[in-house]
Amino acid sequence: MRRRYVQILLLFFTFGYPPTWGSTAEPEEGPEPRTPNSIHSSAERTQDSLWLVGTRHLGYPSRYDPDKLPLQVMKHDWAEGWLDSDLDTFLDTNDPSIVTAVYVHGNRVDRGQVFQRGMLAYRALVRGLDDPQPIRFVVWSWPSTKRCGPLRDVRSKATRSDYDSYYLGTFLSRLNPQTRVGMYGFSYGSRVISGALHLVGGGKMLGLTVPDAQPKEERTAHAALMGAAMNNYWLLPGYRHGKALSQMDRLLVQYNPCDRILRMYRFAERRSRPQALGHAALPGLSALEDEASRIEQQNVCPQIGNNHDARFYFASPGVMNAVRQCVLWQ
Repeated sequence: MRRRYVQILLLFFTFGYPPTWGSTAEPEEGPEPRTPNSIHSSAERTQDSLWLVGTRHLGYPSRYDPDKLPLQVMKHDWAEGWLDSDLDTFLDTNDPSIVTAVYVHGNRVDRGQVFQRGMLAYRALVRGLDDPQPIRFVVWSWPSTKRCGPLRDVRSKATRSDYDSYYLGTFLSRLNPQTRVGMYGFSYGSRVISGALHLVGGGKMLGLTVPDAQPKEERTAHAALMGAAMNNYWLLPGYRHGKALSQMDRLLVQYNPCDRILRMYRFAERRSRPQALGHAALPGLSALEDEASRIEQQNVCPQIGNNHDARFYFASPGVMNAVRQCVLWQ
């Protein structure tokens, strides 16, 4: 019993309670800090544009007019680092011929770490890429900083990831409908992406819908879910994120049955004992008919081992090659 108790505490300290147990998540105060230019390499692909879109200052979604959502936007300048910008400037770069790649980080990434983690995710994505075609890369920064008091921390994180599904879904709905979007996220970041696509597909979460969401006849989204901290059946029709697949032209699920943290995800709910998508993969593919052909599942245990850390994924050429092909529409 003592060992089981320790395991449950470790799970909750890492992921948080399910949304049904959660309380209203409070936003982090203040804008993203600028980072030293020393973390940027002069050998980067200067044809790419790098952006950060932040929601750390936002509270419950219903507080805001979705048409005037006050997202924080910054653009990376290869000489000067990260500079303040705005959403209109970002939307003015909507070129449908350029892939928009969005990375959503996981839990316990604070405001001071997000630039470094975002650059790490970007470099892992473009590592060895010889295609001169530019990429518009977006780091999605949400308030996953560890909070004072474990109870407050664990109750807010799962709920907050659902808030950001709404914010990301609203952001995606503002893009040019012809834009090819490739998204990849780790742990809770994968959950944010899945929920956002469900909302874009006309679904509802927290009693909210994305304004004017119209399911697209032409699927223009690719998604790579890395070590996803969400129930493994949520993407199936009729479940929590059941409309997400309708928006995806391709889905890559990277699951790790060796992940020592995701192995304990089943203790998150006392009755149903769900398995994490990032641990047990997506079940019931045979029932999805034609949608199953657009889904690839990759067991990354040989590359990642028992670790639950995005940096292990970024460091593996084999893992990131699969992500690259999916996210960049190769």
